Amino acid sequence: KLAASHSTRENRCSNAINSTGVILKLSTWGMKRVSSKNPSSSFRHHLNRRLGRITSDSVRLVSGGCSVSYISFILSYTSRQHSRVLTPDSDRMTEAAALPNTRVSNLTGSNSRKVLHMPKTTVLITIDGLDPEYMSVCDAPNLREMAKHGFHINGKCMMPSVTNVNNVSVVTGKYPTEHGISSNYRLVRETGEEIYMESGEYILAETFFQRATKMGAKSILSTAKDKLRTLLSEGASTAISSERAPGWAVDAVGEPPPIYSLDVNGWTIRAATEAMKRSPADIVYISTTDFAMHTYAPEEPESQQHITILDDAIGDLVEAHPDVTLFLTADHGMSPKSRMVVLDDALSRHGIAAQAVPIIKDRYVVHHNNLGGCMFIFMDAGHSERTDEAAQVLRETVGVERVYTRSEAVEELRLNYDRIGDLVVTGDSETVFGPKELSDSWNDTGAGSGLRSHASAYEQDVPIIGYNGDFDGFEFRENRDLGRYVFERVLG
Repeated sequence: KLAASHSTRENRCSNAINSTGVILKLSTWGMKRVSSKNPSSSFRHHLNRRLGRITSDSVRLVSGGCSVSYISFILSYTSRQHSRVLTPDSDRMTEAAALPNTRVSNLTGSNSRKVLHMPKTTVLITIDGLDPEYMSVCDAPNLREMAKHGFHINGKCMMPSVTNVNNVSVVTGKYPTEHGISSNYRLVRETGEEIYMESGEYILAETFFQRATKMGAKSILSTAKDKLRTLLSEGASTAISSERAPGWAVDAVGEPPPIYSLDVNGWTIRAATEAMKRSPADIVYISTTDFAMHTYAPEEPESQQHITILDDAIGDLVEAHPDVTLFLTADHGMSPKSRMVVLDDALSRHGIAAQAVPIIKDRYVVHHNNLGGCMFIFMDAGHSERTDEAAQVLRETVGVERVYTRSEAVEELRLNYDRIGDLVVTGDSETVFGPKELSDSWNDTGAGSGLRSHASAYEQDVPIIGYNGDFDGFEFRENRDLGRYVFERVLG
């Protein structure tokens, strides 16, 4: 605790020295949520301040020319020490990894294990369908300030550019080749069964939730779609979804809005914020839904309304928990689509029997009618020898951009060999693939008017924002790199 405070400044800081003389940063400068009217004056980013004079029992802090001299304090040791340290007579932050005893404590007894003490809480937010164009067109003052004091780049998502593939890539830090989730929906080659890839049993690689549990760390998962809770939650200390909201979340945040609404994503982020207040966590993962992006183009007023909901909720999270390292990315982008192609028909006209499996397919059909820019083609047993011929037919089909053989899809798209079709087909920027019954009513149903969807290579661009973390020397190129960061720099 601080024995004195500085009431004339908005910043608040406490520093302490443990019995070995290591200075531990226990809390940081406060942070006000950005006002859309004047973000620069109300937003106080908690940057690392220069440390002036240090003695064994006092600290002199200098911030913006105003000093707090010789603040005395008492350090109350807790199991969640912050492990970033300030070295005497230096304004540089150094990793406490150089001081192993500040990171890991050894517990004795029959159940002894190493317990990790995280440097700070790491929050990762995946905004479903957040194409970079939304960031360019819509005003998001909190995110803009975070990016200004951290970093903001446009990176790539995994292919196919769909939800399950990319959320699993983020929480494992791996490509689909390794984690096994190559689609939202799968035809099991050996049995002919078609399944939704919504269970954690299908993930072949370790998630950061599972690694954290092994290391004695706590984690929170908060999702809008319940399918992601069931897919990702193994190992998470707390798991929430808007569709299966626990009573405490309803009491704290209110009843969850409908899944097909703009407000549900704000609820999902605020539920995570409340979960962090209830039980401090080392890793927090938040994933939203993309109803708004499927429904509204970036320039439509509803898009600004939705981005404001997200931006306010994220600003409130950081204000409530100012020490967090925060990442934001998307699982995929979003594009307008004007053409639908029935791949089965293209093949059947040449006497080739095959089954086209819509890899975008999930239970949220209002979003996209299961129409997307990537399809797996499984050759019928009696026609497997015609795979090359089928590939050539598809390459000549209007709307098709690439046709990959199974081995090419593994090498170039890094998909899992055992869980994809004999061919993987991707569309051009305007095309989705779907069944004949929707093609016949394409204009009548409205599916062909204003459809916005994804799954092709044209929806691979995603924003990547990092804030208040140790990012030096770490390369961020893909959304999965956020998970790789957690494994290497947080859990490593």
